[in-house]
Amino acid sequence: MRGRDRLDDAAAGAKDIGGSAGEFLKSAGRRTGSAAKQTPGALVRRFVARLIGSPEQQSTRFLIALIVISGFVGFIGVFFAASGAVSATASSGWLVRTFASVVTNFALYSVLAVIGAVVAINRWWDLAAGKTAEHTRYSKRTVKRFAAEVKSTDGSTRLIGNADHSEDELRAKLMRALAGQFTSETPDEDEQVEAVAPVETGYGLPDKAAIDERTAAATDADVDAEDVDPESSLEGLSLLAAKQVVRLRIGHLQAQLIANELEDHGYRADHGRPLPEVVETPDDATGETATIRDAAAVDDDTAELQSLGDAFAAFRRSVQTARMDIATSFNADEILWRFGMPALGTIFAAIVIAQTPWFAAWVYPVLIAIGVAVGATSYLTFKWRRRRAVRSLREEREPKRWRTCVTLAKRVETPEQTLFVAWMGGHVYADYDRHRLVRKVADRWHTRLQGDDVAPAIQEKFARNVRQMLPMLHQFEYGDAYEGRKAVMDDIITTVSEARDPDGMVPKFDLAEKVVECGEGIGHDPDIVAEVYEDMVPTVLTETDITVTDADGMPHDITAVHLRTMDIPDDLARIRAQFSNQFAVDNIDGYPLPDIPMPGGPQHLVAGTDDVTA
Repeated sequence: MRGRDRLDDAAAGAKDIGGSAGEFLKSAGRRTGSAAKQTPGALVRRFVARLIGSPEQQSTRFLIALIVISGFVGFIGVFFAASGAVSATASSGWLVRTFASVVTNFALYSVLAVIGAVVAINRWWDLAAGKTAEHTRYSKRTVKRFAAEVKSTDGSTRLIGNADHSEDELRAKLMRALAGQFTSETPDEDEQVEAVAPVETGYGLPDKAAIDERTAAATDADVDAEDVDPESSLEGLSLLAAKQVVRLRIGHLQAQLIANELEDHGYRADHGRPLPEVVETPDDATGETATIRDAAAVDDDTAELQSLGDAFAAFRRSVQTARMDIATSFNADEILWRFGMPALGTIFAAIVIAQTPWFAAWVYPVLIAIGVAVGATSYLTFKWRRRRAVRSLREEREPKRWRTCVTLAKRVETPEQTLFVAWMGGHVYADYDRHRLVRKVADRWHTRLQGDDVAPAIQEKFARNVRQMLPMLHQFEYGDAYEGRKAVMDDIITTVSEARDPDGMVPKFDLAEKVVECGEGIGHDPDIVAEVYEDMVPTVLTETDITVTDADGMPHDITAVHLRTMDIPDDLARIRAQFSNQFAVDNIDGYPLPDIPMPGGPQHLVAGTDDVTA
C-alpha cells in the first residue's frame, strides 16, 4: 500500500511538472512570437536591460564586467610583451616637443590671461553679491538683479522734455513713468507743426494778405476765424496754433525786409531791372567822339603806369613794415627751439642713417636745405597752432543750451525692495524713495534744459553703489564716513576751520560750493549739504551778518560762518571781511544754504566801524 501511494504521489508530481512545463513552453512561444514581431531597436534595448539586470544587481554586474575586460586586456598585453612580438618601449620626443611648443606659445598665454580675467571678474562680482547677501536682508539674486538693472536701460520709459517745460511738468512725467502709468514718448512730439505752402507774390515771397488768411485758417480749430486778428496777441490759442502764427508772421517780416532791399537796388515786382537810359550820339559828332576815345586811351596807359609804380611802392612799404614787425617781435627762444632744433635734428638724423659724416660736396647743401625745410615747417606749424588757439579763445561763445533732452526711467520690483532708476544727460540716478528721486531728477533735468551746469546728486552715488553690489542705500547715506552725511559734516567743519582769508570765517554764499567740491568723485549733493548745515547751526556753527561796501561805496550785508568754538574778535572780523576777496560782492554765487534764525538774533557787524548791533 505504501509503495502504491508513493507511485501515485510520483505520478501526480510528474503530472504537475508536465503541466507547468507546458504552460512555460506556451508562454515562451508567445513571447518568442511577440519578440519576433518587435523592431531591432526594441530587441537591443531588451537585451541591454537583461544584461544590466535589476537596479540591485547593476553595480555587481558592472564590477564583474570591469574585472573580466581589464583582466583579458592585461593578459593579452603581457603575453605579447613576453613573446617579443611587440616592443614595450617608445620615444617620448613627441610629448616633449608638444609640451615645449605649448609652454613657449605666448599667444596662448594672452588668450588664457583674457579668459582668466573674465572668469575672475565674474567670480569676484558673484562673491561680492554673496557677501552682501550674507550681511543684509537682500538675497543674492536681488543684489545681482539690481546691479544688472542699473547697468542696462532695458525696460525703461522714454520721457522727452524741452526748454518750455516747467519743473513741475517734468516732475509729473517722472512720477507717472515710475508708477508704470506712462508710455514712451517719440522725438519731436511737441514740435509737430503743419507745413504751410508759401504764397507767391511778384518777388517770389509770401504776401501779407495771404498770410493773414492762412493765420485765420490755422487758428480755426481753436477759436472762430472771425475773432482772430493776425496782429493781436496769441492768447487763447493752443501751442500748435500759436507756433504756426508766429512762424507765419516772422516769414512775412523777413519777406518785407527783402522786398525793401530789392526796391532799393532798382528791381521791379515783375522780376525785371530797369535798363539804363541810352544817349543817342549825333552823326556830325563822330570826329569829336573819336578824339575823346583817343584821349581816354592815353589816360588809361598813364593810369596803368601809375598803378604799376604804386604797386612797387606798396611792396617796398610792406617789406619795410614786415622787417620792423620781425625786429619788434623777435623771439630767440622760439627761433632756437621751434626752428633751429628741428633743422639740426634732421641733419643729425641723416648723418646717423648714413653712418658717416663725410659726403660729396654737393650733398651738404642738400642736407642743409632739407633741415631748413623741416625747421621752417615746424616753426610755421607752431605759429599756426598758436594763432588758432588765440582766435578760438577770442570768440565769445554762448553757453550751450539743450532745447530737448531725453530722460529714461524705470522701476525694478523684487520681493525685498522696489528700486527706481533714471538716466538723464549721461548721469544715472537710483533710489528707493520714488518721490525724492523724482524731485532730484526733475530739478537736474530742468537745469540742463535751461543751459546751466547740473549739480551732483547723492542718487548718482546710489546708482554707483548698486552697480558694485552694495544696495544698502540708507546705510551709505547716514553711515558712510567718506561720502555720506558724516563726510559732509566733516567737510563743513574742515572748510570753516581751515579758512585763511579771513582766518576761521567763510562767507555763507561760498561755503556750500566749497563743500560740494570736497566730495570724492562727483562731489557732495548740495541738497544734502544744506540739510546737514541746517542741523549744525547753531550747535556747531555760528552765523554773523557783516555789512561791507563795494567799489561804488554801496553797503551790502553778507553772512559769515565760523565755528562756535572759535573766538573771533569783532575788529578782526570787520577788517578781514572788508579787505578779503572771499567777501567781495561780485563773488556772490553758488548753491544756497537755508536761513536759520540764531538764538537771540544774529550778531551784526558793520565793517570799518565799531558798531555792533544785535
